[in-house]
Amino acid sequence: MPRRLAALILAFLCAGCLTPAQQEAIRVQHEINRAIAVADTCLAPLRDKWDYQALYARLAIEPTIPPPEPTPAQMADPGRPDRAAVAVMVALHGELSVCRAPLIESIARIAPALAETAVDIWLRGDAMVLTLMRGRITWGEANRGIATLRDEYFQRLAEVIAETRRSIDATAAGAAVASEAPPRPVPDSVRRFPQDLADLQREMLAVLAAMPPR
Repeated sequence: MPRRLAALILAFLCAGCLTPAQQEAIRVQHEINRAIAVADTCLAPLRDKWDYQALYARLAIEPTIPPPEPTPAQMADPGRPDRAAVAVMVALHGELSVCRAPLIESIARIAPALAETAVDIWLRGDAMVLTLMRGRITWGEANRGIATLRDEYFQRLAEVIAETRRSIDATAAGAAVASEAPPRPVPDSVRRFPQDLADLQREMLAVLAAMPPR
């Protein structure tokens, strides 16, 4: 798990905790780390796949956790994708969906609010990529949008983790949270996530099909 994300989670969950609550906070982080490690095993081949390297150079969507920061050159790119680039984006989205849906399902069992945040940011990012595919924005505009979403991701992540820590602190015995507290409901957006990914994939395929052949 990337150091920045791991450090952020640990700092917010454990700072000032009493021993039982600290133990529960560490347990939650370990479970999240495990889920992310499994997802990263799925994502790693996509990061290295030759077919996608040219796309990663134009658009900051390399599948890392947390997401990459767009470069100044990417944010200034005035071009728009051609049919070949759109085909690559469609293929990448399909492969990413295979990794992302199980990750969200795993995190939702541990920290539903964290899963909900990730789903919201990912779907908004996908919608922006779809707008890029349609030629309505430039590569640079898409990258600037990605940069904004990335900043929001870290801000909301901090808020969610802080709220999780307060919840643990408020429990009489922090270590009993998982065993005694009622299960937290899975947000509707998290339950719909696999279907939303499939719907987006169909829209992307439709965009590609409507483009004239080269």
